[in-house]
Amino acid sequence: MIKYFFLLAIFIDLGFSFLTSAYAQSATEYVHLGNVSGRQEKYKQAILDYSKAINLDPKLANAYYNRGYVYIEIRKYKLAIADLDKAIEIKPDYAAAYHLRGVAHFLKKKYTQAISDYSKAIGLEPENIKFYDSRLGAYFKLGNNDKAWEDVIKIQQLGGAVNPAIINLLKNKKYRD
Repeated sequence: MIKYFFLLAIFIDLGFSFLTSAYAQSATEYVHLGNVSGRQEKYKQAILDYSKAINLDPKLANAYYNRGYVYIEIRKYKLAIADLDKAIEIKPDYAAAYHLRGVAHFLKKKYTQAISDYSKAIGLEPENIKFYDSRLGAYFKLGNNDKAWEDVIKIQQLGGAVNPAIINLLKNKKYRD
């Protein structure tokens, strides 16, 4: 009996995503398969699955979002931004898409654009600590320490923690006590 479960586990682990991709029919099924492939760092397969989902349902914002995430993972920031633009076009209140597009801009060293996207995400979800933390990093990169400090305070007000090294750097740069 144990041998049977062990073999079943191996079968599921090795073959499930392949077998299910052959039988997937809906856009949401392909998004799920893309998520599985992405978690397994099978990025080419994830992109194919998300693309199939988009072909089946071009208005599925999370398929563009997820494919954008994978493009960031493989450092194809221009493609990521294009997909995130599309996700936002479809769903203008998609805070996570603004945030992720900000991440892509940040990684391209376009900090002003990153701040703009992070701020839009914050406007949609003002309690999301991750959004403030990301914006803090972009302000810091631009040398806008006053704005970075405002985000430190907001993160702490929301119950979050900021890396003490960042706080010390900001204090030293502004001679704060």
